[in-house]
Amino acid sequence: MTERDQVRQARRVAFLPMIQSQSVAEDDVQVPSTGLLVDQYGRRIRNLRISVTDKCNFRCTYCMPAEGLPWLQKAEILSYEEITRIARIAIGLGIEQIRLTGGEPLVRRDLPELVQQLRRIEGLQSLSLTTNGVLLKQQARSLAEAAALIRSSGKSLRS
Repeated sequence: MTERDQVRQARRVAFLPMIQSQSVAEDDVQVPSTGLLVDQYGRRIRNLRISVTDKCNFRCTYCMPAEGLPWLQKAEILSYEEITRIARIAIGLGIEQIRLTGGEPLVRRDLPELVQQLRRIEGLQSLSLTTNGVLLKQQARSLAEAAALIRSSGKSLRS
């Protein structure tokens, strides 16, 4: 397993130790009954970034280094239902704000559907999207209708 594969696997199972640790069940998943998430310094964790794709429509060094990258197989990318479930568990553990990222999240098919699913989760106070903005003109209306907070180039639009 390459270092990049190890990082991907670590991201994919970031919640696994917390989910397996204690006793309060959410569906068939065990979530900690001790309450809120804290970092190693005892600070409460309120924000969660969720990468919805590894793809991007640019070839900048951030998303596509000169040596290239192997793309994830479709089976390796979380479904919207899986993302929503992780978000629901995280919100139950004190997460208040979720930011959708990528690669470029707007290249993921039917992203407004995910936004709509996430906005229905009780307790979510803020949902935002990091984008390079190229596809925003095509998708802004459907994202706004899905009740998203859209951030692009330091500017934001609220529905």
